[in-house]
Amino acid sequence: MTDLHAQLVRHEGLRLKPYTDTVGKLTIGVGRNLTDKGISEATAYQMLDEDIDEAVADLAIFPWFAGLDAVRQRVLVDMRFNLGPSRFRQFRQTLAAVAHGEYVKASDQMLKSKWAAQVKGRARTLARMMATGLALWVVSVAPASAQPSLLPALTELRAQYPTPLSRPQLGELLTRTAQSSPGWVLLLKESGSNCPAVNRLVSCDYLVYAQNGQGFDVLRDSEGAAVPTWDKGDVFPSDRFVAVSSPAPIPVPDPGAPMPLPGTPVDLSPVLYHLEGINARLYSLEGIIAAHEAEEAQFRSEVRRTYKRALTFMGKYVAPAVVAWFGGRAL
Repeated sequence: MTDLHAQLVRHEGLRLKPYTDTVGKLTIGVGRNLTDKGISEATAYQMLDEDIDEAVADLAIFPWFAGLDAVRQRVLVDMRFNLGPSRFRQFRQTLAAVAHGEYVKASDQMLKSKWAAQVKGRARTLARMMATGLALWVVSVAPASAQPSLLPALTELRAQYPTPLSRPQLGELLTRTAQSSPGWVLLLKESGSNCPAVNRLVSCDYLVYAQNGQGFDVLRDSEGAAVPTWDKGDVFPSDRFVAVSSPAPIPVPDPGAPMPLPGTPVDLSPVLYHLEGINARLYSLEGIIAAHEAEEAQFRSEVRRTYKRALTFMGKYVAPAVVAWFGGRAL
């Protein structure tokens, strides 16, 4: 620690949990103003690495964890990361099933939990990974700044539309922009201000990079001038992804072409593009299924309430009237 470090720590103090300073700013560490400054992307990834290391060290306590395949280890690390040590250990039946290699049973127990209802698409994805041992997409761990910008394509396409754009035109513009590069999806938005696209209702000014859920605000004043922009926004869960195009076809190799020599680089980008498209469509279908399940549950609840009201009405009014009517006839 340098003299300057020691001086600042003395004046600012060292606090390892957020607190409110003398002017009402949320602060942490040595005077870091979280309210106005936040943290850098590098710091966020450093914190992520520390939390992952903590989760893995905690899971290493279970003697069977090291013997799991990489995909199922990732599932448990993801759950431990999200739930924390205490809540994670409440999944006793899930952990017991994993310990005995009963992965489908473990998957079922995951989906029956309150946690699954809270995190929705995340739980369905992890349960599928647990049951199959497969991850059907390529996980990107690169920072969001490394993602390709679609601003040039968006600007070129925007020039083909009038001002202002109708909502269907906005949906079409975002769809065409997302289709210009693999890995991009629209953002599901079923209420509020939205636009129709690919038979769904989506945000009128957002695109999302499917590999890590990073969203970008791409149109300023979408209901007016609709000026192309490229501002990083929130990160979204997979159940809000709306796929925009069919997966790219996998090229069929020429039977007469020579086989690549050992060590020769092979371009797997068409295969990865194909898998990204499949995965995005799976996420979209999961969202549709979840919406239908919620509607069905609401309908069943309304039917039960109506049935109970009908029984109450009959018991209170109809039955006495029938008894009185027959009693009068008997007299």
